[in-house]
Amino acid sequence: MSALPRQTGEWHYLSALAGLFVAIIVITDTMAKPIAIGSFIFSGGNFTFLFSYIIGAILTEVYGYGRMRKIIWTAAGAEILLALAHAALIAAPGASFWQGQQALEFTFGLTPRIVAASIAATLAGSFINAFVIAHLKVRLSGRHFWLRSILAVIASDIWATAIFIVIAFTGVWPTIELLHVTIANYLSTILCIALLTPATHLLAQLIKRHERMDYFDINTRFTPFKWKN
Repeated sequence: MSALPRQTGEWHYLSALAGLFVAIIVITDTMAKPIAIGSFIFSGGNFTFLFSYIIGAILTEVYGYGRMRKIIWTAAGAEILLALAHAALIAAPGASFWQGQQALEFTFGLTPRIVAASIAATLAGSFINAFVIAHLKVRLSGRHFWLRSILAVIASDIWATAIFIVIAFTGVWPTIELLHVTIANYLSTILCIALLTPATHLLAQLIKRHERMDYFDINTRFTPFKWKN
């Protein structure tokens, strides 16, 4: 682990990146619409969730697995709050002039199921992503962030995508479409991450330099079920 020249509260970008990660996860929960691009079908949330891998990779690379673990659990808590808020909104009596109850229920009626799927996918995908990046960073002496970030997504997104699609849409979409969407989402995520890797690498290096922080998880316990670093 590198020396820590600053106290946690003096880091310039940790809070902003953590907030952005949580926001991306919550936004993804509201994007369950299937999107057709040519003959391929994607879950709308796939186009936002892939950015959680980018932000998660930067957070893990700069600040370490332990801090990323807290952020992942915070995002899961935010998803639960979103589900409870939507359920309360649907159940609350509408004003006499309110005409949108049916549309509201159609749009957000699956929210608890979507959020359950998203929480499971977030935990699986984000923790595997963070583990691969942090573990290989130690093994490779901090080198090849571009390779570690791509390998992390290859290892994590197959689980995240399959878990989300199966839990969220089994019985809602035809089985063959579930398979098509899973494959299309997985391959498109890897392609997008690969294309964005140069920018991700540059941003991580800039943040390291500004923060004077480059954490190595040498003695870290790589378990999701721990709060302290």
